[in-house]
Amino acid sequence: MQLDSTKIKLQLENLEYEKSLYSTQTKITPDLSEQTKFTLFEKPLGLKHIEILPTTNEVLVEFSAKILKDQYLMGINKNTVERVYSEIKPYIKCSFDDILNSIVLRTDITENLMFDSQTDKENALKSLILGKSNTGFKVDDFVSKNSESIIFTGRQVSYKNRQIYYNKEKELFLARNKEIMKYLQKQHNEIAKILRVEQNVSSFDKIRQAIGKNKVNSQLVGNFDKPNINSVKLNEMLLSTHKPLYERHRIIMKYANEIDLFNEFDDFFIALIKYGIIGLYMKCNSSLELLLDFAKQTTTASTFNKNKNKMFGYFTLKEFIIRTVQDYEHRNSNNSADNDYFDTLKIISEMLKVV
Repeated sequence: MQLDSTKIKLQLENLEYEKSLYSTQTKITPDLSEQTKFTLFEKPLGLKHIEILPTTNEVLVEFSAKILKDQYLMGINKNTVERVYSEIKPYIKCSFDDILNSIVLRTDITENLMFDSQTDKENALKSLILGKSNTGFKVDDFVSKNSESIIFTGRQVSYKNRQIYYNKEKELFLARNKEIMKYLQKQHNEIAKILRVEQNVSSFDKIRQAIGKNKVNSQLVGNFDKPNINSVKLNEMLLSTHKPLYERHRIIMKYANEIDLFNEFDDFFIALIKYGIIGLYMKCNSSLELLLDFAKQTTTASTFNKNKNKMFGYFTLKEFIIRTVQDYEHRNSNNSADNDYFDTLKIISEMLKVV
């Protein structure tokens, strides 16, 4: 599994740190006791935050894949985690095993999908606009974002799970990424072809779910002094072969198919009278596959795929729809890319399945 921005927790016991590198803050808690914390002064590239809490015996460390510098595109994984450790070590003296056994508090699970060309990447991102008709997720359209992204946010009240698809090239060339780009100049051709997929995970239950582990029943454990019984160690995540991005993509695309047309009509011929073949095609986001699926669901099997009807020029309904749409696309060749919607979405799904 590959990660980007990640926050972990280590036990302060047996760890060392140089106090001169940290600022000190003391506050009075509601029970009138003093609580002191030490916060790292400087913020080197990719090392977002280190906070030392002696009162609770904890060290909180937050970092991103930028900490890998020239290995940034590889992301944080089992092969690069030692580089992460080497970048943290000057600020908090700990062992490599301490980092591997740290508790993950939140993380961004990521994959870089590498397309054959920049154009293919951009077409893939545009195809995801189909998700605007999504009933299962709140969708933020990519055209409104500087980095060209489309964001699917779960509609659950208790937990907002987000999966983001975005143009990595546009994102890296924003002003805030000027420093990391110093290390990536020779990788520009590669960056131009990347569609980044990212899922934000920020609860113990969702982190466990992301790596394919069931929630532990605390009543069976019998130890109520362990508040993090469902926590996951960093090494567990890095070694996991579970595919949460692929699983979420499948759910997103399942809901994406549920456009209004399917709820509005249960008889294809009533819809045909109202909109015509090309009108229905447009209602299906210019997807021939989706239009055929709608026709198949709202007619009999023989009408759709077997009986040749005079009404359709002695073609089956399926053949008539295909020929009508192909003729329309031939006459409007500038719209032909729209036909690639579902093919591209399937490509994204397959890429997430095998990475």
